[in-house]
Amino acid sequence: RVLFRSRYVSACLRDCPCAVECSGAACGAHAGMTLKVARVLPISKCPAFPTWRSTRARVYRNKSSMKIIARSLRERDFRLYFTGQSVSFVGTWVQQVALTWIAYEISGSALVLGMVAFAGQLPSLLLCPLGGLLADRISRRHILIATRLAEMSVALSLAVAAAHGVLTSSLLVGAAFATGVAVAFEMPARHAFICEVVRRPSAHLSNAIALNSMSFNAARLLGPALGGAVLALSGTSACFFEIGRAHV
Repeated sequence: RVLFRSRYVSACLRDCPCAVECSGAACGAHAGMTLKVARVLPISKCPAFPTWRSTRARVYRNKSSMKIIARSLRERDFRLYFTGQSVSFVGTWVQQVALTWIAYEISGSALVLGMVAFAGQLPSLLLCPLGGLLADRISRRHILIATRLAEMSVALSLAVAAAHGVLTSSLLVGAAFATGVAVAFEMPARHAFICEVVRRPSAHLSNAIALNSMSFNAARLLGPALGGAVLALSGTSACFFEIGRAHV
């Protein structure tokens, strides 16, 4: 077997009829056969193109696709921001599940359950425009720090109350409202802050926005399941304590 190598083709002369034609110079490897390179075609057009080459090409394309999908994570600032936000999103959804579950467990009333859910969503409806105005006028980083501290304080206060057995329906409604106010001011600043942590907007901004949305929706899927598991295994106080840690 004689192997012919060039920038266009790497194939066996004996097995690749479209790459070469036999007719002339002596070849000791073929015991009396004479071989002469008469024409060379691009390797991609060869029907005997080796399958291992196409396999390597598919693996390379898959790796390249993953690099393209996560290209904004090459930037250190956005990578840290993305990691912190992903953990915080999970904590927010765990807290929503924990509040509604405990409210119904304490009161047994569908009215109280609805009041907790309503108190958590009403501030976003009323205060998000004001949150967007503040995000344009003051430091978005300071807004994010303040809102995360507020959410952490609410979660830790509920953990202490649960540990001492003083959780009431009114306390849960107030906690849901306070968390909703913090989220209403945090959400516009969070979306706008991406532009500040991405240093190459023309190349990475659209990808960073997509990854941020992906982490939020992934937390929406994982958070309730994780919240139910923590409530069942560790109890109410430990659940709110872990929520507070997630906001740090």
